[in-house]
Amino acid sequence: MHRSFRLSIYAGLSVLTLAVLSAGSAYAEDSSDKSGDEWRAPILTGVNPEKRDYYEELGRKSDKILDDRSFVEKWRRPGALQTPKQAEEALEEADKALDLVDRAVKNKTAACYYTFLVNYCIGEAKEKSYERQREIRGVMADARTILHKVKTQENARKKEERLAKPLPQPVDIAPKTVKPVLSEPPVKLKPKEVQPASLPGDYSPKEVKEPSKPTGWEAKTVREPSEPSGFKAASTKEPSMPSGMSMPGSGANSDGAGASSQAKQPTREELEQANLKALAEKEAEAAERQRQAEEKAKARKAKREARNKRFKEDQEKRRAAQLEYEKQQKEGKKSGLFDYF
Repeated sequence: MHRSFRLSIYAGLSVLTLAVLSAGSAYAEDSSDKSGDEWRAPILTGVNPEKRDYYEELGRKSDKILDDRSFVEKWRRPGALQTPKQAEEALEEADKALDLVDRAVKNKTAACYYTFLVNYCIGEAKEKSYERQREIRGVMADARTILHKVKTQENARKKEERLAKPLPQPVDIAPKTVKPVLSEPPVKLKPKEVQPASLPGDYSPKEVKEPSKPTGWEAKTVREPSEPSGFKAASTKEPSMPSGMSMPGSGANSDGAGASSQAKQPTREELEQANLKALAEKEAEAAERQRQAEEKAKARKAKREARNKRFKEDQEKRRAAQLEYEKQQKEGKKSGLFDYF
């Protein structure tokens, strides 16, 4: 049983070894032939195979930058870094070289994902970038030492010139005059006379008086309730006959009622004038509503334009603040403070 289990393990390991070897041979063939148009996928990676050639070329360019030691060889030559002008030029070139190394290590990291040993490739790129940065910062430290030495000598020279100048004469200040003490005797103050305390007066007990009655007080007279003014009982009227109708047997009354009803009916011209008047009132109301709506629309438009104007002003202020912040960051990087943090 143990022997069969051991044989199965050996068989699995042999299959895995063959798979790895076949993958390595396929990778070697693919890397050796770059001119073919067949589809080539990166081995054991999940990246886009169509960008493989681009990132391989990017990695080769990044390797050249990370292996380049021309900056250090230029400024480490004898006599290359002695004057303040040379020190300032070296600092400017050092800033550009550091930025170039930072971009190169980022590009190399992206290109490493198209290789077989990704972590090893990234680690090697970082080690090279650290070595280049140490060399560049060493040159920057020497350049700042030269500038500091020159500035110290300049300050010492200015101090010697300031001490060599003759000191100004002190101002002649007259002594303060002291007023003579008066020989007259001090003013004599008469002591305050203390008056004897007054004796208590003749106190008699307070007389209790009877309570006074209110003046002009009379009993209130109750009046009878008043009736409401203009109040009359409702009177019932007899029901009226409809217009144009009369009781049977009253011909004269019916003729008079018909004539009065015809007199009360409006004519066609009066009806047309009434209709035109009502139409004019409705049009005036519609025009007033339209005017109010236009005024509200203008007010909303003015408010919206003011809000947009404030928004644009805030954007300009934020953009100016961002530019000022970036400028301060660049000035701080040139001053050398970032090397100590």
